[in-house]
Amino acid sequence: MTVASALAYTFAFVLLLVVPGPDFALVLRNAGTGGRRAGIATALGVGAGLAVHAVGVALGLGAIIAASATLFTIVKLVGVAYLAYLGIAALWAGLRRPRPSGTPATDDEPAAPSGPRPFAAHFRQGLLCNVLNPKAILVYLALMPQFLPAGAALGATLTLSTITVASAVVWFVLVACTVAATGQVLRRPRVRRSLDALTGTALLAFGARLALARP
Repeated sequence: MTVASALAYTFAFVLLLVVPGPDFALVLRNAGTGGRRAGIATALGVGAGLAVHAVGVALGLGAIIAASATLFTIVKLVGVAYLAYLGIAALWAGLRRPRPSGTPATDDEPAAPSGPRPFAAHFRQGLLCNVLNPKAILVYLALMPQFLPAGAALGATLTLSTITVASAVVWFVLVACTVAATGQVLRRPRVRRSLDALTGTALLAFGARLALARP
């Protein structure tokens, strides 16, 4: 595989990566409500999920899932259920988010800080959100072969897989840091509730779209 092929794949994958999806919505919410550490943990979890898909494709599991309507549907439905869970949890968090001192909150009043969640909890959310999305497998099975020569060695596949994981981690870490940098704004109760509502609705919508996906 040539350097030009690797660069072309990177460009093509990044174009897909920046289109908002469930991973983006989850990183956005966790960084917005939990801060930079939570966002970065989620981003690393997404990267780990892509690495799991890469290993599965290398072992032939990805092709088996994509070729089997039953297996694809099972993974898809579990993914839909998890996205629905995340979406409902976000909406519920927005509804029950407390107002400071029991008084009506204004846009200038800081919200009561959310209780810290372990780094591992946000990492796990990112991991499961990506692993349980069978459409991520199709990136490896549909996009990657276009940039691999016939009979390519395992090293070439590993190179593109590394590019995939690294690009995703860098992008989502940038998203997390950018969102966390606006923390002063996001601490306002109305903004936090709006973020919960927006990302919760988005996660439910992505779950509905995933439910309609076909292998």
